Amino acid sequence: MVDVFAAIESARLNWVLLNQSMLRTPIYKGLVDAISVDDAITGASVGLQIYLPPSHTGLLWYMRKRYLDAMALTQLYRPPDFFITFTCNPAWEEI
Repeated sequence: MVDVFAAIESARLNWVLLNQSMLRTPIYKGLVDAISVDDAITGASVGLQIYLPPSHTGLLWYMRKRYLDAMALTQLYRPPDFFITFTCNPAWEEI
């Protein structure tokens, strides 16, 4: 399972690396310019600049967006009355 997860995550990150032009990265040019204003800290000295899209799972802004979506649902419908979890035995024949 861990190897499969690592392979999938590696494939996602490779796609992001190879498709930087499709991710509208020129809009971040101002960020690179702001970093390069100080001669001691330049964008070139930081290393390879790769922009991860907000949809990349595991990032802080991805988790924040999911949290805000959940909170918006509770505002729209009301807070949940019950939180139900299910567990099972993986050795069951039905599974």
